[in-house]
Amino acid sequence: MKNTDALLAAIADTMRARGIELIDSTVFLHPLLAGAGPLTSRVPTPQEMGDFEFGYAMADAIAGLDIGQTIVVRDRAVVAVEAMEGPTR
Repeated sequence: MKNTDALLAAIADTMRARGIELIDSTVFLHPLLAGAGPLTSRVPTPQEMGDFEFGYAMADAIAGLDIGQTIVVRDRAVVAVEAMEGPTR
């Protein structure tokens, strides 16, 4: 299978076979990662929470299909998807 996960797994297997120990990529980043809860001075509205819930389900679906990593949702509709080439400006 030619997808990102398969490629990264093959590279990791090759590195392990050569004696290189791999660690969690976030091991030194924990103080910089977002915690639970709102990151702003206000909590999301019920409509925004609905968009979040819809967005999480859609993001899981596209991740499972190896389409992309990021989506943009507005009013429970996907309005943008990050594709294989990565984010664009």
